[in-house]
Amino acid sequence: MHKADVGYENDVKKVIGLIADKYGRIDVLVNNAGINLQRTIETCTFEEWERLIATDLTSVFLMSKYVIPYLGKSDNGCIVNVSSRIGLNDYAEAEFVPYSAAKAGVNNFTVGLARELSKSNIRVNAIIPTPTKTDLLDQVFTVEDEKTLAAKGKLGTPEDVAGLIFDVIADRSKTGELIFDKRVFL
Repeated sequence: MHKADVGYENDVKKVIGLIADKYGRIDVLVNNAGINLQRTIETCTFEEWERLIATDLTSVFLMSKYVIPYLGKSDNGCIVNVSSRIGLNDYAEAEFVPYSAAKAGVNNFTVGLARELSKSNIRVNAIIPTPTKTDLLDQVFTVEDEKTLAAKGKLGTPEDVAGLIFDVIADRSKTGELIFDKRVFL
């Protein structure tokens, strides 16, 4: 196991090189790093903003940039970005502006990169799962909020997200799409 900060270019280059050296190829990239903070813009520090953007958006750029040469050699090169409904205008929330901005960036990056790579054999998609029971969700929602989501059948699991990722990797017909979880969506 190697520790790296995906928001830093040198760390990304190093870890991708280590993976390519060890396995001789890279077929799939799943960009799933993310943090969140809940506060108003007035109370958000510049350091918090920079850290969130580096982790949630810059990492998608860096990982994609440095893995593309390897994916281009694969017969099923695929990038799957994990995004959020909060990155869509209809779901933007007060006190989640930095996270919303980063996820909107991921959504647009996905579509644009898919178009840029349209002549290659590399597909680029983003998944937008329902709210998922993770440590990040626990930081954002109260226990009561989570119970309400679960009662509505809308609280997903990491396994649900993994299944959605595997489906996107297997479906060679999709590129440049934002793929929503098929369950009822908030």
